[in-house]
Amino acid sequence: MRNILFIGIIFILAMCIWAQNSGVYEIYSNDQKIGQCKFEMKKHPMGFFMKSTTSMTVAGTQTTYDAETYYDPGYHPTSYSVDITTPSGTQQINGKFNRGKVTIKGSAGVKQTEESFAFPSNGYIIDQNIFSHFWALNFVINPKVGNIKYNIVIPQLMNAVQLSMVNEREKEYEGKIATYFRGTLGESEIEMWITHKDNRIVYVGYPNQKLSVKLAEVKSLEEESARLNEGYNPITNTELSDKDFMEMILDSKKFKARISFNPNGRLDRIYLNRRAQAFAGSVEQNLVSGDVELRRLSHRVTLAGEWPPIEPLVTDPIFMSPAPGIDSDDQSIKERAEAIVEPARTIWDAARAINLWVNRNITYDMVRYTSKDAIVKGRGDSHTKALVATAMLRSVGIPARVIRGILYVDVPLDHSWVEVFLGPELGWAPIDPTTDEVDEISARHISLWVGEEQPPVFAKDIKIEPIE
Repeated sequence: MRNILFIGIIFILAMCIWAQNSGVYEIYSNDQKIGQCKFEMKKHPMGFFMKSTTSMTVAGTQTTYDAETYYDPGYHPTSYSVDITTPSGTQQINGKFNRGKVTIKGSAGVKQTEESFAFPSNGYIIDQNIFSHFWALNFVINPKVGNIKYNIVIPQLMNAVQLSMVNEREKEYEGKIATYFRGTLGESEIEMWITHKDNRIVYVGYPNQKLSVKLAEVKSLEEESARLNEGYNPITNTELSDKDFMEMILDSKKFKARISFNPNGRLDRIYLNRRAQAFAGSVEQNLVSGDVELRRLSHRVTLAGEWPPIEPLVTDPIFMSPAPGIDSDDQSIKERAEAIVEPARTIWDAARAINLWVNRNITYDMVRYTSKDAIVKGRGDSHTKALVATAMLRSVGIPARVIRGILYVDVPLDHSWVEVFLGPELGWAPIDPTTDEVDEISARHISLWVGEEQPPVFAKDIKIEPIE
């Protein structure tokens, strides 16, 4: 019994590690490639999180699907969202799964739709034209079993169907032993090849639509986690240790520039106006253009309430909860943060103490880790430092959010810092655990996005012209 239990635990751990992957499915129509679906699947405290971008060109029109899905530990969906972008605009679809019911909302311009219907909590998700969800089924389907039957929800169609497939045969697929399954997804014919050794869905076909999807690439995020994204251009280790370079940044009290970039439709994350930054211009789906003016000024942080606060600090729950890369529910992070803030007399004292600890104990390096891994490894880039500070702040009850933007010197550099919520009257105040600045951070910090996820455009694609 003990051996069986031990094997089971090892299997579960292996599945958790294996689930943390990035990959690419290529999409074909009549054997002609028409697009691809890139995805990342990561472990988070309550299950798994998948982010994917699908791009397809049909009849000369390109459509992009930016999707995010949260799963429970059994790979059943708990929430889902997608932005569908075409030359004519953006459509949004969101889904919430709770107690055997799913509610799906869709919006395109002023038009909104909503559907609620029964859907079993042990069901799965397959979305129209978003093929990353087949990756989650890798962990569910055993290619060596017989026939398969699952309840499936298709959010874009706002309905639930059944995936029913027959195990046809075992055979080689591109040099690997695999099983060929054939059946239906609702009323559509479907076929799959699933390899045995690595248990991967490597091919999906819809014969009556002459559409097929092939797994082209898989990488372990455990191995890739330290690598920075392609196109990312941060401050270097040498620059950060250069006294003259840093003085140029830290001494900046005012900065004004003309700025333009393509936000790729992600207006929901835009963050151009704050207490120390004013933007005047136009914001559209595919073009942000105007003047940005920054000042180094105080956020009245000396008026922050006492620590610990008499009443909990309350703001949007997303800035108070764990998130991918922000392990604020990790006990070791919580205990460390509690020790750091224990001597604090005010909320701002607590925030400054965490900022200082991250600055001194997470060595700056051009690698990327989650907050938990960064504390173990003791290093990371500005975004990693922001994740650590945010995780610590949230773990002790201080709402915090990651700000992504630019640190401008002679050229725009990708940079992340943190904002701390000090209460409804004081609002959000900045800290930067990389440059060791608090409150009156330099006017070289141009905020562009809110959130820990990857920005839709990097500094190299943003045009900045300083105004004297």
